[in-house]
Amino acid sequence: MEGEPIRGGTRGGAGNFSWNAVKEDKHREYYLGHSVKAAAGRWQKNKDIHWYNRDQDSGDEEEVKRKKKAEIQKIKEAEEDALSLALGYIPKPRPSEEESLAAKAQKNAEKRVRKEQRAKVREERERRREHRYKSSKSDNR
Repeated sequence: MEGEPIRGGTRGGAGNFSWNAVKEDKHREYYLGHSVKAAAGRWQKNKDIHWYNRDQDSGDEEEVKRKKKAEIQKIKEAEEDALSLALGYIPKPRPSEEESLAAKAQKNAEKRVRKEQRAKVREERERRREHRYKSSKSDNR
């Protein structure tokens, strides 16, 4: 009795699992993901089953991230407006796309100016330090 398995068999057998076996199984509907992983029948012939997972625009990653972020922002705004209406409030007025682009351009221009100003201040500080360092060297001689 000791050292022997209680039950025989593979009990799970993740290594023995294959979607091809599920495709041929008459009870394939009981497997989660069977319609995509083990597609069988005429309905799936010549169809792109993974359409939702394909990236149609395989361009710049930054562009894809920006589009995804903009889409999420639009959804959030729509949900916020719907919630406001449901609670009896007037939805917030939103700027048009042109106005938001103009505001973003203005903000970027201001950011660039601040960055240039900080660089000038750093350069001036560095010059002062060098001048102090040189003058202290000459005093020590």
